[in-house]
Amino acid sequence: MPKGSKSASAPLLTPRPGATSASPPPSGPSGPWPALGEPLAESDANTIKTDILSALREEIKTMFKSELHAALGENLTSIKSELLHFKAEISSNITTMKQEFAGLRGTIVDMEQSLSACTDDITILRSQVENMAKEIVKLENKCEDLESRSRRNNIRIIGVSE
Repeated sequence: MPKGSKSASAPLLTPRPGATSASPPPSGPSGPWPALGEPLAESDANTIKTDILSALREEIKTMFKSELHAALGENLTSIKSELLHFKAEISSNITTMKQEFAGLRGTIVDMEQSLSACTDDITILRSQVENMAKEIVKLENKCEDLESRSRRNNIRIIGVSE
């Protein structure tokens, strides 16, 4: 295909809406734009370039803002939903832990009572063991005394036949 000919599939260039709406229409010889067919002065060309550049900057800025808002909005929404999920999970875990701690507190109170009763029983048993040990020593001494007294009355004669 020759370079100069346009095909049916070639895209047509259309002016952007932001560019046409951002720059004011020509207003005749008294306005900033010269009428059609008049030669442009260098200052008018610079003014037109500046107007077009500022319009493009504004359009690009609004496009970036809208795209950033859309992207950030999606990300923030997903982050919020994840945070809400984690918050619900943490609160359920905290509730579970509180219930378990309440059960453990009850168990600890029961164990303290049992240990207190066991300690009291041990002190009583110690005193009874000490009393019994004293009684045993006394009875052993008494038994030894009785055995030695019963032997005193026995006389042994060696060498005499019965």
